[in-house]
Amino acid sequence: MNTISLLPPSIKSQHYVSNRFRTYYSIAALLISVMIAIIVLLAMNTMGSNLRLEKTKSQIYALETYIESNKDLLTVQDHVNHLKATIEKAMGKAPNWAEILIYTGEAKPNDIIIDIIKGTYNDSKTIITINGRAYSQESLVYYIKMLDDLEIIQDVKCNYTRQSSADNDTTLEFEILIFPHEGQQFQLEDI
Repeated sequence: MNTISLLPPSIKSQHYVSNRFRTYYSIAALLISVMIAIIVLLAMNTMGSNLRLEKTKSQIYALETYIESNKDLLTVQDHVNHLKATIEKAMGKAPNWAEILIYTGEAKPNDIIIDIIKGTYNDSKTIITINGRAYSQESLVYYIKMLDDLEIIQDVKCNYTRQSSADNDTTLEFEILIFPHEGQQFQLEDI
């Protein structure tokens, strides 16, 4: 079926033009609404960013005020930290001398007499020299074995033994070299 319209063409075109304007107005209103929504969102985001910026600025100001008021303390603390690092570097990996002396003394049999204990420390290498006298070779061998069995000792060497006689007493003069394990890095305790 065909539809027949008896309306004049001017009315038909007027109706067509008004529909077109209505569509354009709807699209324009929609675009304006979207732009207003975007502007509102951008304004809210900007206000939030400005609030965070102001908060950060106030924190920076508080921190700068704290640093300025405690500048002397911070300078002293930096100096203390520098001195502490210098001392620790100078001490290096020094051995625990007290521990070594205690263990070498405890390992000594009663018939061994220690005349001199001397320690040297150079570039993380420690050598302890013990000079003394023994009344028998067995005691000296036992002492060297006891020293060698200590966990803190890496190696023990007998540098020399010499037999000497005085007042009808025969003794063995000896020199023992002890090489302890490398010490721990020296660290000052925090106060």
